[in-house]
Amino acid sequence: MCGVGGYIPHNGDRDFSILDRMVKALAHRGPDDHSIFCDQKVGIAHTRLAINGIETGHQPFMHDGVVLFVNGEIYNHQSLRDQMGDYPFRSRSDCEIILPLYLKYGMDFVHHIQGMFAIAIYDQRIGKLFLVRDRLGEKPIIFYQDDNGFLFASEFQTLLGAIEKDLTLDKRQIGDFFRYQFIPEPNTIFAEIKKIPAGHYLEVDIKSGNCRLIEFWNMLVNSRAAGDDPARFIKQALTDSVSACLMADTPIAISLSSGVDSSAIAAIAAQHKARSDIHVITVGYGKDDTFDESSQAHDFAAALGLQEHSVVIDDDEASARFPEVVLAKDEPIADISGFSYLKIMECARKNGLPVILQGHGSDELFWGYPWVNNSLSRLSKHADMRQLFAIHPDETAERPAHGFVLYEEAPYLRWAISNAHHVFTQEFLEASGYLSLNSRDRYGAHSHRADLEYTKLMCDYFLKSVGVAQGDRLSMSCSVEMRLPFLDQRLVEGVIGLRKTSPDYALGEKFWLRKALKDILPAAILQRPKRGFGSPAARWLTNIQRDWGGVLRDGLLVSEKIIKPEMVKHLLDNRLTAAPELTLFRQAITLELWLRQYS
Repeated sequence: MCGVGGYIPHNGDRDFSILDRMVKALAHRGPDDHSIFCDQKVGIAHTRLAINGIETGHQPFMHDGVVLFVNGEIYNHQSLRDQMGDYPFRSRSDCEIILPLYLKYGMDFVHHIQGMFAIAIYDQRIGKLFLVRDRLGEKPIIFYQDDNGFLFASEFQTLLGAIEKDLTLDKRQIGDFFRYQFIPEPNTIFAEIKKIPAGHYLEVDIKSGNCRLIEFWNMLVNSRAAGDDPARFIKQALTDSVSACLMADTPIAISLSSGVDSSAIAAIAAQHKARSDIHVITVGYGKDDTFDESSQAHDFAAALGLQEHSVVIDDDEASARFPEVVLAKDEPIADISGFSYLKIMECARKNGLPVILQGHGSDELFWGYPWVNNSLSRLSKHADMRQLFAIHPDETAERPAHGFVLYEEAPYLRWAISNAHHVFTQEFLEASGYLSLNSRDRYGAHSHRADLEYTKLMCDYFLKSVGVAQGDRLSMSCSVEMRLPFLDQRLVEGVIGLRKTSPDYALGEKFWLRKALKDILPAAILQRPKRGFGSPAARWLTNIQRDWGGVLRDGLLVSEKIIKPEMVKHLLDNRLTAAPELTLFRQAITLELWLRQYS
């Protein structure tokens, strides 16, 4: 796992000292090694967290006028090496396989690799830079371009440290943040900065500076049914994925709660790697029994014979370090569980565990969120079920005229929209289009099937922009690599393919997955109600209101005329107990602190 950044000057100024700043800013993503490549046209900086080919994996990899930098893991690299004949590999690094694949297939190489990756390929022969982002967006790339040049990096703090111009806050994206608690890719809070979307690559012409964005993978378009037995397929695909994610020349950690997802990963891992090399990390909240799953996780870890490390989170520490967590997420994400994730990553690093497996993606793939299922059920009552869920061979059929809605069904968002004029200034409502934004306007349809569309929306937006994004940043802030077995390409494509022929949303929460795991997990875990990765959010927010709320009174959200001063006063002068107001406060304090650190 690594960090990468680069610079293409447009105006003849070839001062590549900017790359030194990038290396320093990316050090947490790669503390083990760093490098800088420059010619007269392009400069690229790289930092490395050494996990595979530890002694020999120094980057860049270069051959025949092609320069390669990679952030990520290529899980099928060994089988691909066997196909490369006499190519002169110089390392055991999984990432090196990309270079001979590119030389052989061009940009079609991406269809051969499986894993998580952000790739920079500089082809000196044709004067082009290619920036490639993996299918589910596990690894980030953001970019900026002006008359002076083109800049890209793994993280905001790296890119912002390299940009020498003032940036424009995008009010429409701030509107999105207050609707969804995050800003969906490819947009960012700054109008001039964009993300390369997952499953895409950006082609940059070095001479002209022209950029072209190409999609190489789409969840619905590229999915095909894998047999006709969902349970059997899911069991094998998840087993293969966990086994692949264990690829490392270091010990492995697993973030373990009492739920199905992380328990399945731990159980499968225990069958495929020496148990002395597998550690689990559990989280407890001390006095709070409602959210504390550590005792159940402890019992399961002991039954598997895995080494356990426990983290106990104190309410006061959660508040004291709140601004630190906001900054570590790298972009404004108003998810309160971030501190729990950060503590897990700190524990992993402290105990010499630079790789951690987590269960992100299972809820989005297997109907794990009740509000999504309820939204789909409500939609079915107001639409022609034959149009929404019937199986048709024609994938170009039109979707229902009323459009697919998803986030508008979330309880908080319904409250927020109905109270918008009490919360936000009129100037902000007009500039952001807050009241006019909705799913049918912003989300493109890829299928006439509502259940397929919902799955894609949850993965494209909530999963990538919250779970995956903050997971990557919080883990890498501690120099730990996060791996996500449920986001394996083959597993995702197979599940969506099966769903195309056998809709499963009405079968119950995670029906296919639980059936697939019946021989892997004890019945007590499979039958346990979903709890999610919980935290004592209300208590934490009460303390955060006490410790940090004051910054809102004369803060940027007020001076920029986003939130009304009267609403700020209400949020600070009252004990917040209602869920919508707690959510609004969490969003406001997150964005305020983030803007102060980056403005």
